[in-house]
Amino acid sequence: MLRLRRVAFGLVSVALLTIAAGACSAPWSKPATVRVAPSGDDSKSLSDALGKVKDGGTIRLGAGTYRLREPLQIAKSVHIIGGGKTIIQCGVGEYVVAFGSGLTCAVDNVAFVHTGAGAGDAVFDSGSRVDFTDCRFSGGIPGGHKGGMGLSFGEGAGGTVRNCQVTGNKSLGVLVNSSTGVTMDSCTVQGNGTGIGVMNGTVVATGNTVTNNKLGIYIIGHSQVKLIGNTCSHDRLGGIRVEGTSTVTARDNKCLSDTTSGILVTGSARATLVQNTTKGSIEGITFAGQAGGSATKNRCYDRIYVMKGLHVKLSHNWQPAFYLPGLGQVTFH
Repeated sequence: MLRLRRVAFGLVSVALLTIAAGACSAPWSKPATVRVAPSGDDSKSLSDALGKVKDGGTIRLGAGTYRLREPLQIAKSVHIIGGGKTIIQCGVGEYVVAFGSGLTCAVDNVAFVHTGAGAGDAVFDSGSRVDFTDCRFSGGIPGGHKGGMGLSFGEGAGGTVRNCQVTGNKSLGVLVNSSTGVTMDSCTVQGNGTGIGVMNGTVVATGNTVTNNKLGIYIIGHSQVKLIGNTCSHDRLGGIRVEGTSTVTARDNKCLSDTTSGILVTGSARATLVQNTTKGSIEGITFAGQAGGSATKNRCYDRIYVMKGLHVKLSHNWQPAFYLPGLGQVTFH
């Protein structure tokens, strides 16, 4: 019996050593990087690169402009890295680049430009996690009920947008539509129809500059949004507008020279406003419709306006002229 046990132990040991030797002889390695340069037939070169790269691999784009004859669809989890001034542009179709669903992707240092006269977006994420860093999105044109976005997150999509520029899109700079887990940080959103639009989405926006849009930040539907340390300025229809049944926390934001209102909370929305600054608008902070919430330690160079019948808590706000017509259930502290 003892001899049989020793034989069995010896066989197991040999098997383990064989497995270990095999593991050492074929170590795990990252998928190889695929490199691309502008070629004049960039639709083919980029499609070929996506065909060659393995799932989870990297595509490095050389500096220059990649002109597409048709929109580019990404159906793999990839990391795309631009080199220097890297631009991908397309003038046909509903977008320049679209990400499929269920992917995990990242894009660094790439500009996406929609150049056509027809309706289209620069980038559309239809349901993946995509992280954009140092990217640019421009040229979105609306038509009918589609197009016009610089960067559009569809249902189930998410990711981060960091140190990016979103400019010159006729409808919205960034649209978060039924998307969860979108973070925008340190971006410049300028010269769009609406700068940032959130519809039934979950967003955290920190340290962004939203300027010279028709409307700065527009939150609607049943959204959950945190706005921290952003600056909205010279947005003609207002800096921050919250509607629907959305819940918003806004802290340390500045709304400057937004023509009609700095911060407007209306519909049935609820907002917690803390230490924000408004200056240069007709209304500084406005609660209207059936909205409610609180405003604490805000500095309003313009007036605070609360519509009749609303339940709003006001605490330690500063403003040169206090104007609260038709007060309903307003609590002062």
